[in-house]
Amino acid sequence: MTEIVIPILSYEINTTVRQYREEKHFTQEEFAFLIGRTVTEVMDCEDLTKGESYDLNFLNLFARILAKSPRDFLLNLHSPTPLVKVKATQSSSQKHTTYKGILTAKGVPIRQDHYHIAHTATPPIPAADSEQVLQVLEAWLLEGFFRPGVTGLFLYETCLQHLAAGDQRIPRDFRPQHLIDALAVLSGRRKRPKLLPMRRAPKTEEKWILYQEDC
Repeated sequence: MTEIVIPILSYEINTTVRQYREEKHFTQEEFAFLIGRTVTEVMDCEDLTKGESYDLNFLNLFARILAKSPRDFLLNLHSPTPLVKVKATQSSSQKHTTYKGILTAKGVPIRQDHYHIAHTATPPIPAADSEQVLQVLEAWLLEGFFRPGVTGLFLYETCLQHLAAGDQRIPRDFRPQHLIDALAVLSGRRKRPKLLPMRRAPKTEEKWILYQEDC
């Protein structure tokens, strides 16, 4: 059993972000892509045995991605102190990792936790769909779409707008994984990858900076 001390507000946001992410059927990798962080950071924030937490300054961003109000991320737990203690265990199987824990303040139990994080990824993206999205990104690349300040979320929302407008190049079951896969291919094809410095997918605005020769 692991014991950590964490601000109760951080605990509430970690918990609700995970719950709403699962409601939207985003994988940890997809959510990381949309918020501009690494998947390891998301995994750590969803790990009940670790004291990592999301930056509260990005609560509005989480609300936008998960279609919630910022107030929805508060559990309104009653605690006599701003810091709480979490005693938790972690166990893994082939299908998922299970977390069990109890939240206490001054020795008084406040909440019990028991949840699973699935190991299985999203169903494989059909090759035809991957090729369609890749062609869209290649066209946008030539048009100068990928400029400093274009984030993974902006790219995702732009694709959704095209889908809503009837753009048949965007698959009907479009999800962030389509972009993650397409970007991996797009950047991997170049001698000097277009997306810097990460070859797989952008994490922050700076990852979209282009080489001058490609502008």
